[in-house]
Amino acid sequence: HRGHVSPTSAEVPSVTLPPATTGAVRSPSDFDLRPLTEPAYLMSRGITERTLGSAEFWGKIFNRDHRDKNGFLHTNTVFPLENEEGLLGIVIRNHRANYINGTKGEGLWVSNPASGQRPAELFVCESPIDALSYHQLHPPEAPGGRVYVATAGTLSASQPGAIQALIDRLGPGRVVLANDNDPSGMRYNLQLIGSLKVGAEPAVAARVTRFTAAGCVLSLQSLTQPVKPPACAAQLAETLNARLNHGVRPGERRAEITLANATANANLLAVSMPRERVFLLRAERTLLELRGLGGAVEIRRPVEKDWNDELAAVQRRQARKALARPQPPTFGGRRNTLRL
Repeated sequence: HRGHVSPTSAEVPSVTLPPATTGAVRSPSDFDLRPLTEPAYLMSRGITERTLGSAEFWGKIFNRDHRDKNGFLHTNTVFPLENEEGLLGIVIRNHRANYINGTKGEGLWVSNPASGQRPAELFVCESPIDALSYHQLHPPEAPGGRVYVATAGTLSASQPGAIQALIDRLGPGRVVLANDNDPSGMRYNLQLIGSLKVGAEPAVAARVTRFTAAGCVLSLQSLTQPVKPPACAAQLAETLNARLNHGVRPGERRAEITLANATANANLLAVSMPRERVFLLRAERTLLELRGLGGAVEIRRPVEKDWNDELAAVQRRQARKALARPQPPTFGGRRNTLRL
């Protein structure tokens, strides 16, 4: 598979990742990584050789051999998690494994940016396989027009800062939040919408302080100095109440907004709401507007749970269409065709 052999370092564009704040930097030799020459696992997930051969992914996917307790040798697929100083850990994938070896911290899996080119999009998702799937479903309009970032699952406390550093350095035309189409994916969207700065300095920030099956709590803080007066917080609470509880009837579950007590505290208010899809969707839209990110940050959600499931669904539909397509009749094992 010539398309899967990693190119030399001189051929791969580099991107400066944020400096280390957690964990120890490791050497690739610590993990016994080798170039991706056995793509069977990724191809079983619907990823094609053409996608794997894209310049965005050169040197970003590896193989690693593993011998199990019975002595059988297996080949895993590996995605590196890096920061500015180097390798922090690796995501190990096969049909039975999905775990991180090493540390995660602020480490991200980041595709290769085009050299000297400002990307049209910075595409943030949970899994590198989701990034590969989206690239295959929706190739960028121009080569190098999109940089993919994967958080390897749960968004860590330091990863939003690492993503912000990438935004500052790469200057993408827009940031696309493409996390999973489930409550956890919406939680990560809220965390990123509440902290990212794209363009003008926002007046407020938001943190997800609790996210359980019972509900979600957002804390909004003032970013202005001096801190906004209580009247501004009350006006913000009124706006949030109108947006989040639109159409909610008396007696139904609703979002509750609580004003902060201390005027000198940067905390403006807390929003407690049910962890229901309608409230999470409204919170995403409202935060985008409140922080002035509507034109700079876009939420792009798959119809299925994640982008690899979306790819699988599309491929199934394509296979059914191919089977339903009329075929010329055959006689004696040969097609009945008329030659003129």
